[in-house]
Amino acid sequence: MYKFILTISLYLFIGLSPIVLFSQGDKPKDEQKKETRWNVYKNEIALDFKFLNRDLNLQSIGSNFIYKKRFGEKKFISLNEKKSWRFQIGGYANYPVSTQDTINATRTSYEHRNFNNIDMRINLLAGIEFQRQFDKLQLYYGFDSGVSYVLTVGPHSFRYYTNSFMEEYIRSEESSFGIPIVGFIGLKYFFHPRFSLSIESAVSIGVAWVRSEYLYYNNFNDIDKIELVKTEVAKRTDIRFGTHYLRLLNASFHF
Repeated sequence: MYKFILTISLYLFIGLSPIVLFSQGDKPKDEQKKETRWNVYKNEIALDFKFLNRDLNLQSIGSNFIYKKRFGEKKFISLNEKKSWRFQIGGYANYPVSTQDTINATRTSYEHRNFNNIDMRINLLAGIEFQRQFDKLQLYYGFDSGVSYVLTVGPHSFRYYTNSFMEEYIRSEESSFGIPIVGFIGLKYFFHPRFSLSIESAVSIGVAWVRSEYLYYNNFNDIDKIELVKTEVAKRTDIRFGTHYLRLLNASFHF
C-alpha cells in the first residue's frame, strides 16, 4: 500500500511539473507586458530641437517648451484614445554673424545698404491634443492658439550725395503682435514608457497688428553732429496664413 501511494504521488509530480513550470514561466511575461504599456502617464514635458537651429540657419537659436496634461479620465481609462491640454512658451533670436551688404554708386551719389536684420520672436500658446495609440506609435492632432510677438530691426541704409555733401543714415524697425490659430498633426514614437520622440506639422491662420518705424539721421560722418531729421511711422493689420511642414521636433519625458 505504501509503495502504491508513493508511485501515484511520483506520477502526479512528474505530470503536474510541466504545468506548474509553464504557468510560472508565463507570469513574468504578463507582468512585463503590463509594465511596458505605452502612454500611461498623465503628464508630459517636451523640448523642441528644431528651433535650436531654426531652418538650418547657424545664425539663429531658440526653442519651444511644452507641457501636456491629460484630462477626462475617471473610472474608465481608454488604452488607445486619450486627450490632453497643452501649453507652450518659446521663441527664437536671429543675430547676424557675417555681413550681407549691397553698394550702389553713381557720379553723384553713393548708397550702402546693410541687410543684416536682427529678428526676435516670442510665442505663448495653449491648446488641446487628441491622441490615438498604436503600441509604441502615437498619432496625435489638435489645435493651438495664443499670442505672438515679433521684432525685426533692420535693414540699415547709408546715403552720401556728392553734390550737396550730405550723408544720411536710415534705421528701420518693425514689430507685430499677433493672435494665431494653429491646426497640427504629429507622430510620436515611445522608445521607453517615460521617453519619446515626435515630429509635428501644422497650418496656421491669424491676425497681426504691425507697426513700422523709419528713423532718418543726417551728418552721420560726424558723430558729434548727428541729428534725427524725421521719423516715419506706419501701422497696418495683416491676415497671415502659413504652412509649417516641420513645426516641432520634440523630445519628451512622461511622468
